[in-house]
Formats: sequence, C-alpha cells, structure tokens
Amino acid sequence: MLKLRATHLSWINGQVDDPTDQCAHGKVELKVDESTLIEPGEAEFTLSAAGLYLLRTIEDDHTPDSSVCEGNWLFPCCGFDVFAHGGRYKVACMGCNTGTDIFVRHQGNSVVLSAGERLYTVSLPEWRASVLGFVAQIDAFYAACTPKVDPEDPAWSLLWAEWHERKLRAASEA
Repeated sequence: MLKLRATHLSWINGQVDDPTDQCAHGKVELKVDESTLIEPGEAEFTLSAAGLYLLRTIEDDHTPDSSVCEGNWLFPCCGFDVFAHGGRYKVACMGCNTGTDIFVRHQGNSVVLSAGERLYTVSLPEWRASVLGFVAQIDAFYAACTPKVDPEDPAWSLLWAEWHERKLRAASEA
C-alpha cells in the first residue's frame, strides 16, 4: 500500500495565510507498505514545486539521467524561483540545493520508486491516485487562503497551467 501525503502546510513565514507567498510549504510522508521513504518530520519542502514534479511522474520517468525537475529535487526544500524554460518542460522551479530525491521509473503498468539502493514497486493506478490526492491537498490549502497577489513573473502562470493540464489528464485516465 502506498501512502503519499502533505502535512504541516504553511507559507514561508510559518503562517496559515500569506497572500504574497506563491509557494506552499510543508512536510511529506511517503510510505510503501511498512517502509518509510520520507518521514513527515524529516524536512520542510516546497510542496507546490513537489506537486508539479509529482504530476510529471505520472507520465514521465524521474531518474538521474532524465529528471522531471531539471536541476532540483523531486521534493525540493526551495522552488521559489520559477521561470520559463526551453528544455523538456516549459517551466522550471529553482531554489537552494537541498531536498530529497526519490526516483520514479515506469515499467508497464507499474511504477518503481527508488530511494538509495532500495526499490519499491506500486501499480501505476495507485501511483496516479496517490499523486492526485497529494496535489488535491495542495489545491485545498490554496483554496482555503486569501487569493494570491498576482506575481510579477509570468512564469507562475506557466506553472499553474501545466499543473492543471497534467491534473486533468491524469484524472481522465483514472
């Protein structure tokens, strides 16, 4: 059984609401059966960037040679610097060089997660449902707060456009 959930959601200032902060922050719990890949008390992550990256893993592998987060971690500490990108994806989220990487590789109708030397196999439908549940938590957190001040950087629109497009596509496959 796969468990992927966001916990302790907040804005960078630690508050439950901040209309100027574009990035949701918090902790993550990731477990496969009885094995814990990410402990909820382990670290603070930028969950909005992690959510986008996780949505990408529904269709694409995330490996050292083919990253869905191009220069960042799957669960990044920071992802506040968002910019239009001419690479594999139209938007990139950058920040500090800290985070947790879990590699994701598709094998038929299964997904293999790797953390260090350990491998964990889950079904693609279970992975998709878990990722969609995770991003639903992030969406609900944003919806419960006051509307965000429009960011000056238009790359944020690219981030949310890709987020919603991938989420809708994944939901239609479920």
